[in-house]
Amino acid sequence: MTNQKQHGRPITDRDGLGKKITTLRQRRGMTQADLAAAIGVSQPAIASYESGKRDMPLSRLGEIAAALGVDVGVLVNGSPPPRTQ
Repeated sequence: MTNQKQHGRPITDRDGLGKKITTLRQRRGMTQADLAAAIGVSQPAIASYESGKRDMPLSRLGEIAAALGVDVGVLVNGSPPPRTQ
């Protein structure tokens, strides 16, 4: 039971996290629908995560990071990686 509560705890900096997700998703040429399909959620869910209007469980953060090809730490602590051409 404790494990589930830890994994279900929402991320608190929704705005900053949402901006990072948007930036990384766009750099990879993905639409919100593409990212949603990759992790098994709806496009409106992705839109609400990116806009900071919806809490995101830690487990979902891992799924998004994997779909974007980055470490979770990039989303939580770091800046998006520099743009490459």
